[in-house]
Amino acid sequence: MTPRSWLFSLLLFLSAAASAQMALADEALPAFADEEKAANAGAQAAASPLPAAVRQSMPAFYKQVVRWQRTAGKQAVVRGWYANGQLALEANMQHQQLQGKWQTWYANGSRRDAGSFKKGKPHGEWRGWYASGPLHWLRHFDANKQQAVQIARQQRNPKLNFHPTSVQAAPAEFLAAASVMALPAAAHTELPFAECLAHGLAENYFENGQVADSGYYSQGLREGVWSHYNAQRLMLQSGYYLHGQRHGAWKQYQPNGALKTLAEYRHGQLHFQKAYQQ
Repeated sequence: MTPRSWLFSLLLFLSAAASAQMALADEALPAFADEEKAANAGAQAAASPLPAAVRQSMPAFYKQVVRWQRTAGKQAVVRGWYANGQLALEANMQHQQLQGKWQTWYANGSRRDAGSFKKGKPHGEWRGWYASGPLHWLRHFDANKQQAVQIARQQRNPKLNFHPTSVQAAPAEFLAAASVMALPAAAHTELPFAECLAHGLAENYFENGQVADSGYYSQGLREGVWSHYNAQRLMLQSGYYLHGQRHGAWKQYQPNGALKTLAEYRHGQLHFQKAYQQ
């Protein structure tokens, strides 16, 4: 092989090696990007002073918070901000769990939800708002009753003096946020708790401010009269609950207010129904 041909072959070899190296680097870029995203997510989780259970129950909201702050001491105040500088969250903590007031905002500055915690459990009145500003839902919770119900469920002792009706009637219903909250489909359902015990007045509202439905919970189960309305405040349906089950007369109405159907329930079972001419 002549010196010239040998040099030409060497240049071809080096050129092919460089091309292969560049191709490998291009293929590796997505992996590096994924690793960087994972690292950023891990850094955000490490920087957040909220309990892990809270972060897991509201992931979409949590991803929007870019900066955190926590005051020193056992009784601390936690704050978080959106990228636009708007305050996203302010909450009180004690001994590494939520205790006291909780408040969040939308990125536009409107209130999102507000309530209180007692030893990490929702307690008292909670409210949620539409991003446009009007009130969306209202609930009442009881942390003491939630704790008592959880103990009763765990023990299942027939000698217990305290055995809530909610345990007897529907043992799997009352602690799941989705079933207890019964929020309308349009409502944001990301709340800072996975378990709760509704106890007291519960209402949902249309964006025009009219009540969509209204009733009471007792130890996590619907109890007493519940009423449902349309956006013009006309009654759509009304009836009675006993231990979380329909019981007694239930009425449905036409848009003009005329009676549409009349049904009779006994402990959740339909026993009679009559339809009326439109």
